[in-house]
Amino acid sequence: MMEAFFASVLGIVVYFCGLFVWPACAFFWRNNRRRTMALRLVFFCQLLLDLVLAGFLIFSRGLMEHQYGWLFLMLVVNIIFTPAALIGAVYDSAHPIKPAA
Repeated sequence: MMEAFFASVLGIVVYFCGLFVWPACAFFWRNNRRRTMALRLVFFCQLLLDLVLAGFLIFSRGLMEHQYGWLFLMLVVNIIFTPAALIGAVYDSAHPIKPAA
């Protein structure tokens, strides 16, 4: 029972850790005047791709030999978007909002 719980938590972290960057940065930067435009863009692009792949996983039979191939593609999307989110965080951190004159 406990092994299944840890496997579920690890699976969530492995498949979606790129999606955690924007909410984490927004939480830590809530008192600072930082914009999160690049992080928001990366977040919604990854979310869209994950939803499309999840839709293929659920509704497509026969496109892939094994259905877990879609889960492998979700891992690849996460591997691509996690560094992109970190780069976006660095970019957003370096460009604070200008105070109104």
